[in-house]
Amino acid sequence: MISTAGLWRRLRTVLGERISAKTRWSSSQTVTVPLGERLGVPSAETVATNGMAPSFREAHPDAFQAFIRLIESNSPAGYAALCRVVADLDVTADLGRISAPVLLVAGDKDAVAPPAASEKTAAAIPNARYVQLEDCAHILPWEKPGALLEVARPFLLEAACAGVGA
Repeated sequence: MISTAGLWRRLRTVLGERISAKTRWSSSQTVTVPLGERLGVPSAETVATNGMAPSFREAHPDAFQAFIRLIESNSPAGYAALCRVVADLDVTADLGRISAPVLLVAGDKDAVAPPAASEKTAAAIPNARYVQLEDCAHILPWEKPGALLEVARPFLLEAACAGVGA
């Protein structure tokens, strides 16, 4: 696992390099990221499917296709590099030092960041609230924007009234 300091070094390495935008998404592929590592990348449709609940995909096929196009507009190598950095990230030791109020919102069908892991993360932050949205996966702003706003707005208003960040 990578430390917080290691994360920033790695991000600077990854983001400081130019990743070719000429590479296109395919059904699946192997790409070389700036760190010289070759990584497998799933199709954009697989990424979108893993990020959205089945009920959303079925009820909103146009929005689901738009999300696939959004993923396809990004570099597969950039996506792979970002996934690698996140996979190596371990900030567990730093969570207890967070002093700002935190609202961690997760979907009950999130396979990318499972609810149990999100709940554990929230429990490690002194002033955190955990909210789980039903019938929602990883892409909450697309899947449940109203529900997300419903939990985020009072939290942000409370934080603003308390003078957080002032």
